[in-house]
Formats: sequence, C-alpha cells, structure tokens
Amino acid sequence: MSEELCAVCREPLDHNRANCLDCGNDFHLALRVDVPARDCGEAWVDDEVQAVVFGCNLCLGHTAQAPSPRRRRRHTGVGASEVARARKRPRAKN
Repeated sequence: MSEELCAVCREPLDHNRANCLDCGNDFHLALRVDVPARDCGEAWVDDEVQAVVFGCNLCLGHTAQAPSPRRRRRHTGVGASEVARARKRPRAKN
C-alpha cells in the first residue's frame, strides 16, 4: 500500500486534507481551528458558486516548488591562485 503525499510539502497526508479546486491534488489543510494541523493551502467562500472552495499553496502562488536536488560539479576553470597572480600583474596602459 502506498502512502498518499501532500502536493505541496510532499509529506504523508492524514485526515486533515483538502482537494485543490485548480489542480485536483490533495494537500494538508486544518479543518478545525481547535486542532493543530499543517496548512498547505487555503479555503474561502466563492461568491459566484456560494460554496467553500479549496486551493493549494502551489496553485495560489504562495510557495515555490522545492528545487530538484542537483549535484554540484567542481569548477575546473581558473584556480584561486591564478586569479590572485593575475590581479598582481601590472596592466598594460592603452
């Protein structure tokens, strides 16, 4: 059995969840104010449809998606000692 993950924070979901109106993904949302829970989105009353709607922070633009992990490559260009030597050399006047 695979765990369902929050579309925003990528952590396992519990019973405090909602479904985003825009993207359709589930996310953490505190359904009650008296119970501490994570909020990865918002809920509001839509005036047009007169209903409570839910939006995740990604679709609402509140948080950026976590960057994908990248491996850092060692810079193979000019070394620090070469830069220091170049700074000490007198420059030619034009």
